[in-house]
Amino acid sequence: MPTLNQEFTVIAGKTEPRTTPAVDIKKGHGWNAKDEVEFIDNIGIFSRGVNTLTRLELLTKYKEGCAKRTVWDGINKEQVATHLKFTVERERKMVAAR
Repeated sequence: MPTLNQEFTVIAGKTEPRTTPAVDIKKGHGWNAKDEVEFIDNIGIFSRGVNTLTRLELLTKYKEGCAKRTVWDGINKEQVATHLKFTVERERKMVAAR
């Protein structure tokens, strides 16, 4: 039985608990839509190297990549697309307000 990790993530502006089974490499990666949303929320927030792209540019490139993605392995593509759209719009407003 996998252990559970309780965390929180933001989906369309709402903070929700996230319960994800611990990864068992033999059974698969265990990645789901909430993990993808968390990934989107962290794009451009942290970088170990020098990043010349803005968060908005990185989000836009990620969106382009999603359009080309063919394997979603059960990840809810619509939920990811909705969250990505919300995140890009929010980032555009923040950039415009600067």
